[in-house]
Amino acid sequence: MKKTYIRIIVITISVFVIAVAVFYLVNKSVNKPIELVSENEKAALNLYHAGVYEVISRNASGSITAYRFIKLEEEKPINLELMTDAEKTEKGIPVNLKIQILQRDAQGKILSYRVIRKDSDIVTKY
Repeated sequence: MKKTYIRIIVITISVFVIAVAVFYLVNKSVNKPIELVSENEKAALNLYHAGVYEVISRNASGSITAYRFIKLEEEKPINLELMTDAEKTEKGIPVNLKIQILQRDAQGKILSYRVIRKDSDIVTKY
């Protein structure tokens, strides 16, 4: 009977230690800030492709030992479409406001829009 209790305690402690270790490793990798390769380091590594590189690891002296290219999404253009007076009335928006439609669903229903007070408020890409 005593051996059973000892086994249960040992197993419980082992599971707890493993869970804490896994949590620590996952949390450490998730919260790690992204370090980018500087322009000087790009030249030293002969990275002449225009783009952004992330540092994966460094050696004890601080030199980069591993890196990866980060592909950034290209911005998508937005066609300028202004809300009609009927659409403004339907949404309870004063008709004298200039409203840019940013997104519609498949049925043509407005999903997002933006009030345009000056020309610089117009969204051209996202």
